[in-house]
Amino acid sequence: MGDNFWSAVCLLFLGAVGYWAYLSRDRLKKLKNTAPISMIRHEGFKPENPAKVLELSDSFRQRNKDMKMYSLGQYLGELQVNVLSNDIAMEDIPTIIREQIDAALTAALIKALGPAFGAAILPLLGVVPTEGTSGYMFSMISGALISKATGEVETNIDDRGCLPLTMGMLGNGADLFATADRKKGDAVDLSNPKPESPLGCCNVGETGYDPHYGMKHGAKDEENSDLESTKQLVPNPFIIEQHWDQAIEGMEELIRTSKGSYDPDSQSLGEPVLVNETLLPDLYTGSGNGRSTHTQREIVRHRLVCCILNRLGHNYHIAVQKLEGKTTPLKEFTVKMESNGPDISKPHEFVKALLDSGHTVVCCSRGAATTFGASFCVKNKDGEWYNIPLGFFFQSGYESKDGKPANFFLPHSGMDMDISGPLIGKRGDGSDSKCNIQYYLAIEGMAGWHSNHNADVPWIQAVELSPPLTKAEDILKVVTLCAVGALSLNYVSTDLELPNGGYGLTGVCNDTVAVIEIVLYGKTNVHPITYSGRYLMHTARYATRLLNAMSKDRSLRKETDCLKKLRSAMMKLPNDQSATPIMAKESLKRMLSMMPPYTHQITLEAQEIVQDMQKELEEFSK
Repeated sequence: MGDNFWSAVCLLFLGAVGYWAYLSRDRLKKLKNTAPISMIRHEGFKPENPAKVLELSDSFRQRNKDMKMYSLGQYLGELQVNVLSNDIAMEDIPTIIREQIDAALTAALIKALGPAFGAAILPLLGVVPTEGTSGYMFSMISGALISKATGEVETNIDDRGCLPLTMGMLGNGADLFATADRKKGDAVDLSNPKPESPLGCCNVGETGYDPHYGMKHGAKDEENSDLESTKQLVPNPFIIEQHWDQAIEGMEELIRTSKGSYDPDSQSLGEPVLVNETLLPDLYTGSGNGRSTHTQREIVRHRLVCCILNRLGHNYHIAVQKLEGKTTPLKEFTVKMESNGPDISKPHEFVKALLDSGHTVVCCSRGAATTFGASFCVKNKDGEWYNIPLGFFFQSGYESKDGKPANFFLPHSGMDMDISGPLIGKRGDGSDSKCNIQYYLAIEGMAGWHSNHNADVPWIQAVELSPPLTKAEDILKVVTLCAVGALSLNYVSTDLELPNGGYGLTGVCNDTVAVIEIVLYGKTNVHPITYSGRYLMHTARYATRLLNAMSKDRSLRKETDCLKKLRSAMMKLPNDQSATPIMAKESLKRMLSMMPPYTHQITLEAQEIVQDMQKELEEFSK
């Protein structure tokens, strides 16, 4: 991925900037052990005029009264600015606070999210600061503290927790700067794509993990202890009765070796990490004593199922290359349930084999609030953890009569597949294990199936966007739609060398689900839909190319039928980058359907604005 793209995203959000990584390094160098200011926390203190920052709704607190929670504003209200040097002028305090908070939070979030994922996520969320202006998350925090330090009375009745940008601003800027980032080199060899390309990742089976299922594992050779006997974690052919447990155990051993420890039954989200005791006392990244929705072994198993489905989906790429008369070194991946069983070479054949062997499969499109893995918590003097529910809010572009914006919680959507049965088995405590995976276009750069595990907290709860599908015929159709949909997206992003696998250009997670909903139901409940028009057209053209090639093989009739329907659905896909009156009725309806269970006060206010606007639109239509 070109560095220019991420610079462009920073430009989009925050004005003219340098690379955020270099910028944050510079600020970290400035942050000495003897900081000119510190913060003192007065636990339980309630200021007379508190700053509103991601305030929680009363109904959400009531529904979850057993969970200890702070709003971000509540925590900030307990802090007092302490100037440690007499040489600091009052007018310099805001700059000092801003720079030190920026540097401390940058370091903490990079450590929590990891350098690779953090490098992608922080600029995209407007989190990273730029010269002269703090990023979204940082400005929420430093802005509230500056008001306290300067004695400014907080008169703003609006919550500071919304990014003052619409999806149109984001999408148009991403489109503009992706053009500057486009490669001008040799044509891409689609017969043998690079391993890091979206098509290459499909051949590996997953992306965003280290270690990954494309690796080998091994043990000492019994006859010669100096030799390593290595095997593919996922061999080809993959025989379920022989290789299933071996692959899971091999991955667990790789994780144990690389991470130093591994507990298959653990649902821990890891130990919280202190942000900066001097500047933000008692604030940690992490989820306190929160737990994951799944055990570590379940996540490893999720990943194996995804790997199998993605590699089987990659077979369509190989087929297209051959049908176009090209030679490819890529080998078709096959699965067998038993050593003497028939070859399985398509994703829907594998899911059918699961159904035929006593497994239960349910598909459903779902959406939930996303924080991209960022989380904060506070540790009080009594040792208790208090979680701070975060959310990334944008402006929809719609406003009330008095000019108040209808903000929305940035969601994540996916086509869920929930599997139970013999291969999924039991947990260590004897309870039924779970296998939950999702199809979507991921920011790591690949459209396909991914593990569906999250922090088990009430502000990240999925909302069903459509009725669950339980009939085998419907489920197999969904699997095929996902396979050829992923192929179309991965083809265009690989061939055009789009940054980050086309994420933000051909669409995001939400767009990939919306297209499938339109095929299945004739409409979608997903919001926001943010594809770039020209890249959606490119995707439709590549779908046509795949359709033309696959039409030469009668065994691919189901796939060609799904491609036709997907291409037609692309032409019906709404777009929420611009808040236009002609789209308002339908867009506002989808916005309401995607709202989480009103975790933050912002969502309640937005609900009221949207409902008032819906009445207004009815009046306008008379």
